[in-house]
Amino acid sequence: MLAQKIIRIMKSNKKTASIRPSDAFKRKVEMFRVHYKSEYGVELDNETIYFFIRVNEMQSQLERKIEKIPQVRFRSGWDYFLYGLGKSLKWVLIIVTVFGVHFIIKIW
Repeated sequence: MLAQKIIRIMKSNKKTASIRPSDAFKRKVEMFRVHYKSEYGVELDNETIYFFIRVNEMQSQLERKIEKIPQVRFRSGWDYFLYGLGKSLKWVLIIVTVFGVHFIIKIW
């Protein structure tokens, strides 16, 4: 959450567009360090802050991926079974077709 705010601030700041990635990372680490020092009174080293930054980035990416998954709700177990059968039926047909063509070519 904090990493997203920092990234938004950095993207909106026109001066950061010309900053090299290493400088942007140093600035982000420094912002995290100041935040944790003022909020919790804790002094963290760079590796711990980097870990927090990566966890926040991975969490935001995971949330985006989860939001993209369509929600499918079923009224009964039978509906769920038919849905699963329909999803796997195309693969069964593909495999049967491949083996059938292979068998016909072998006989011919």
